[in-house]
Amino acid sequence: TYAEVAGFSGKFLRLRVGRSGEAWISSKSAEDLPAGSPPPSGWLSGVEARPSEDGRREKIILELGKVGPHWFRHDPSSQWASLEIPGARMDPYQIHKDSSCVLIKSMDLMPLKEGEGAALNIHLSGPLWGWRTRIEGKKLVLELKKVPSPSPKPYQDLRILIDPGHGGDGNSWCFGASNPFGYPEKHANLGVALALKDLFLKAGAQVQLTREDDRDIRAEKGFEAVTGLIRDADPDVVD
Repeated sequence: TYAEVAGFSGKFLRLRVGRSGEAWISSKSAEDLPAGSPPPSGWLSGVEARPSEDGRREKIILELGKVGPHWFRHDPSSQWASLEIPGARMDPYQIHKDSSCVLIKSMDLMPLKEGEGAALNIHLSGPLWGWRTRIEGKKLVLELKKVPSPSPKPYQDLRILIDPGHGGDGNSWCFGASNPFGYPEKHANLGVALALKDLFLKAGAQVQLTREDDRDIRAEKGFEAVTGLIRDADPDVVD
């Protein structure tokens, strides 16, 4: 996966990924390399799949000498997904799947069809609710979230995070758009968010808001603090 720096704001870089994707990352997460440098590569020596500690996800841990670019692909119409790792070299490796995994049926490791690297193909038993990757030292961790089981109380214990956009009065972004009567978007967002919080709490959900009053949380604590709040909340639903 290759990305192009398309802009910057403060301590953040805007990346253009692929043909149309964009993402913001901390500049601390980027490393300058000379033009024409090959992607980082490492030996892939082991793959392990097991349920997360809370049972809400199943995770795949890949042992790599150096974690480089990677790309997750999933077609919702099929029961297959793949994690592609350009530059990864397949050492004599072991693949282990814990018998308590339900979502992950099987895995196999193959060379990339184009270029040097490896592709981990994952056979799923059902649809995905979500996924994410993270790096832990020399390990690449892929977490897959399974669809919650049907329940007569569908919101019971569901983790919901609501992010009311805008807030504060530092600049025009804080107010957002306005209706024909001049009512700012920031107030409408907060009003809806607070009403939703009450409804979801009564239905048994666990609800968290990024703000509960008229303030610009991003200006006060920084963009990383907000994304950290979302990450630490580990919600089933973000709105």
